[in-house]
Amino acid sequence: MQLTKTTITLIAVAALASGCTTHSTFRMLHSSSVTDQSTTLYAAHTNKVFVTEKVLPSSIQFERLGQIDIGMTTYADSGQVLVRLANKAKELGADAVVDVHIWRKPSPWAWAAPHGKGQAVRFINKAAIDFSLLDGYWL
Repeated sequence: MQLTKTTITLIAVAALASGCTTHSTFRMLHSSSVTDQSTTLYAAHTNKVFVTEKVLPSSIQFERLGQIDIGMTTYADSGQVLVRLANKAKELGADAVVDVHIWRKPSPWAWAAPHGKGQAVRFINKAAIDFSLLDGYWL
């Protein structure tokens, strides 16, 4: 009997510990996090943010503000992940989210909940960029 209680306790602790990461299968709530965050802090804004799956060309100068990770726990359109990435980027003062990856994985509430990640960046000279030459969305 004692072994069973110990085993159950260990399983519960392992599940809770793994639930602390953004993309954990055991996560019970939608989540977002920023890793490798820049030491420079910028004011949040409400301007539209450019979101793209592509890596920016080397001709565009930017400052990397951090990697944004989004984890959802329910069925949703992948577009909701893009919106959450853009909103988190606005909180960081970023102009864009680049190198975006979206995938689906099981969660407690859905067999295929959307998840995503991307790099939040701030352009050095935004006025010099011709966005019509880049694939992406303004959100």
